[in-house]
Amino acid sequence: MKLRTLTARIIAGIFIFLTTCMLLAGCKSEEKTDYYNYTGNDEYRYFTLGDVIYRCGFSTVPKQYHSGFDAPLIGLCRDPLCTHDSQDSVCPDQAWAYRRSYCTDGGRIYASFTFPIRGSSDRFIFSMNPDGTDIQLLCDMVSIQHSSRSDDRLWYHDGYLYYQQSMYDELTGAESIALMRVSVNGGRQEEVLEKRYLPSVQYYVDDKYYYVLDISPIYSYEHSLTLIDRETGETTENVRPEGYGVESVHTYLDETYMICAEGLPETEYETIMEQTALRAYRFCDGEYELIAENFVSYTFADGGFWYHPFEIEHYGTVQSPTGK
Repeated sequence: MKLRTLTARIIAGIFIFLTTCMLLAGCKSEEKTDYYNYTGNDEYRYFTLGDVIYRCGFSTVPKQYHSGFDAPLIGLCRDPLCTHDSQDSVCPDQAWAYRRSYCTDGGRIYASFTFPIRGSSDRFIFSMNPDGTDIQLLCDMVSIQHSSRSDDRLWYHDGYLYYQQSMYDELTGAESIALMRVSVNGGRQEEVLEKRYLPSVQYYVDDKYYYVLDISPIYSYEHSLTLIDRETGETTENVRPEGYGVESVHTYLDETYMICAEGLPETEYETIMEQTALRAYRFCDGEYELIAENFVSYTFADGGFWYHPFEIEHYGTVQSPTGK
C-alpha cells in the first residue's frame, strides 16, 4: 500500500491536518462515485461528495468546503426569494430547524430535521440535488415518540435512508430505540428489526449485517457490539477484535470498517478528554484486517483512509492552586 499526503480536511468542526493515508484495497472492486457519510453521533456531522465537504451542526445550516475556495459556502438553499422560515414549504436552510442530519448516496443529498409546525414538532426527510435544486419531500412524521435521548443520525445504504426513532411505552414507562428506514424515493417509513433495544445503542447497516452498538459504558473500549444477520436473523454478540472495543462502524466504497479503542494509557498523566489511540479494521467475512493504528482523527476520501497520528507528551508536573 502507498502513503500519500493530504492538505487539509475539516473534521468535526475544526481544522485538522491529516498527514497519512492508507489506500484501501478491499474485498470488492466495483467502482462507485466517491462519497463518504460520517456516521458518528457527534455534535458536528459531515459528509463528502467528490471534492466537496459538507459540514453541519445540531442546529446550524450546512457549510460547503470547496477545494480552492477561501471561505465556505453557507447553506444549501439557492432561492433568492426564500426567507428560510416559512412553515408552508420545505427549505433545506429552515431557520427554526434543529436535530439536523445530512447524507448522500453519491448523487443526491438527503436531509432530516425537526422544527415546530402545526402545533407540534415534526421531523422531515427530504432530498435535493447537490446545488440545492429539485427539493423533494420524502416523508414527515409527528414526533410524538421522539425524545431527547434519540440519536438523530440519517444515513444512506442500499437504496434506503436509515435513522433511529425513540419509542415510549405509556403503560410501562419504558423507552426503547427502533431502527427505521424509508426509501430514497419516498413513501411509508418502516421499522427494520423485530426487536427494539435500550436507548443507549447506536445502529449501523451494511450489506450483510445490522450492527447494534451499546455505548452505555463511559469508555469506548468497553462498548459491546451485536451483529444481526440480515438474511437469517442470527445474532452474534460481543463482536470485537481481541483486546479492543468498538467505537463506531463505517461503510465506504461498499466495505465495512470498525474504529476501535484500547484501554487508557498506563501513565501518570492524561489528556483533557482521556483520549486514547484508535485502530481501524476492515471487517470482511468475519475477519478483522488492521489497516491503521495509533491515530485520533480520521476520515475516508479519495479511495483511502486518512488519519492524524496519536501523539501524547509529558511536559512536566506542576503544583495546582489547591496544593494537590
